[in-house]
Amino acid sequence: MTLIEVPTIDKRERIPQEAIDEVVRQIAEQFRPQKIIIFGSYARGNPRPESDVDILVVMATELKESQQSLLIRHHLNLFFGLDLILYTPKHLEERIAMGDYFVQDILKEGKVVYEGSNS
Repeated sequence: MTLIEVPTIDKRERIPQEAIDEVVRQIAEQFRPQKIIIFGSYARGNPRPESDVDILVVMATELKESQQSLLIRHHLNLFFGLDLILYTPKHLEERIAMGDYFVQDILKEGKVVYEGSNS
């Protein structure tokens, strides 16, 4: 596991891209999701020093989504704020069908940073 130095909030303009890429790599390798999408200020390109990284992970799981999200976070070496949301593919489709504006915004403005072969 690679450790990327992340300066504290008072000493950075943004979280280094290498640190974000490493977290995506860890999630992809350890959990094999269908998709990982970065959204929010890092996807828009306007993060501030105190911004966290917003990630949507789409993957099948036998656990509750909240439990799987906690399990993923537990396995990451994090040195910055991460807001990780996890949806199963079925739940994501349900949210889209319901017209969920939050999910629509993620899919519209987010950047797909990983797409598994099972997508």
